[in-house]
Amino acid sequence: MSGNTDTNATDGNILTGYEAWNKAGTHIAGAMPIQSLSDTSVNVPAGYYGAGTALNAIDTDLTSANILTGVTIFGVPGTASTGYTYGNSNPAYVLTIPTGPGAGNYDASNLSVGTVKNNTSFGVGLTGQYPSASYPLSGSIGTDAIAGNILSGLDAWNKTGTHISGTMTNKVGTNTIFTPSTTDQAITQGYYGGVVGDGKVLGDADLAVGNIRSGVNIFNVNGTLLGDTDATKVLGTATTPGTALKNLWNGSLAAGGFNGGSQALGGVDDYNANNAAGRPATSYPTFTAWTQCISGNNWCQTDTDNDGNNNEAGADAQDNSTGLIWSLPCNGNGCTSFSDSAPGAYSWDNSATPGSPAGATGNNGNTASALCSNAGWSLPHQKQLMQAYIDGSWDKNLGTGLEGVLRSYWSATTYSTNTTNAWLTTLSYGLTSLNTKTTPYGVRCVR
Repeated sequence: MSGNTDTNATDGNILTGYEAWNKAGTHIAGAMPIQSLSDTSVNVPAGYYGAGTALNAIDTDLTSANILTGVTIFGVPGTASTGYTYGNSNPAYVLTIPTGPGAGNYDASNLSVGTVKNNTSFGVGLTGQYPSASYPLSGSIGTDAIAGNILSGLDAWNKTGTHISGTMTNKVGTNTIFTPSTTDQAITQGYYGGVVGDGKVLGDADLAVGNIRSGVNIFNVNGTLLGDTDATKVLGTATTPGTALKNLWNGSLAAGGFNGGSQALGGVDDYNANNAAGRPATSYPTFTAWTQCISGNNWCQTDTDNDGNNNEAGADAQDNSTGLIWSLPCNGNGCTSFSDSAPGAYSWDNSATPGSPAGATGNNGNTASALCSNAGWSLPHQKQLMQAYIDGSWDKNLGTGLEGVLRSYWSATTYSTNTTNAWLTTLSYGLTSLNTKTTPYGVRCVR
């Protein structure tokens, strides 16, 4: 077509609803959209905008009253200082809820001295008193802490808001040591964390019951040690001073008889010299009478089944000085009976069998002490045998004393310096001697 002076238009260059033809005569339908501004988007879409469109007509909130004084937005100057003298864009700084004109001004009716920080003043003539004695902090359950209740270097505030700097000594990591003594000691004041590195009371492995004298309590440990400062009075061994416990007879003659000492352990061999200096005199001008055990006195009250027989007891006589009742000599293998008619011979230990060693009646597997363990009897100590001699056991012919006194009888007492030997005593003349425990001798019992 004639008149061509420029580039052909396209449909996007022509308003929608209109048409045209290019220079070649080709028909073109307009496709350029007609647009308007929207308050829902900050974008400006492509298209045709008519004359007279204003931003404040698009969003009615774009007014001076809604813009801070001194600020211009899209050509609209702000005047919002009126009524918002104390306003702020941060809601946390606004004291009232914005519900209408003038919202944002703080409302003194919503404040009180008990809700405003202590010594904080407002222009309405209000000075806060929280916290204070009149308006204490909430949650109080007791007495306020003082400086000495708070670790040094730390801060706190009491319920009235008063600042407290801690002064309590911190002993953590100081390795404070307390050494026990005989007097009370004050613990160094301060806080200890409960571990050894903070503070400790020294321990001592020797603080044991066996190291403390019996009857003494040291730091709540009750002692069990029995002893004496004199070594000769302390129980010992073959290599230390004292007397071995198994050889100790700790009693003495008293009213009613001998007290103390273990029959099984045999007592001390206190008549052990086996010579004139170590044994009693061979005779006494007077002696204490003995009571013969007969049916009339129920065999010195040993006939426990009251059948009138002396079979189960074998009682011979009672020493009225000591109160001890002596049996007749043992008879039979294993001391099956008591009689002086056929007295047996037994080893101190349990080794003897009938005829072995020569002359042995036989222990039937029992020690001499075990042979005397039935019906309340026991094997006498060396001291008891010697006391029987002293009290007149030797004079049966005068109507007192014991049967079978011409023999030697085993005591329960072991020889203190050679425990393979034990002491025996001849009741007719007080001889006390020793022999190996395997040698057969007479056995008679006491109760």
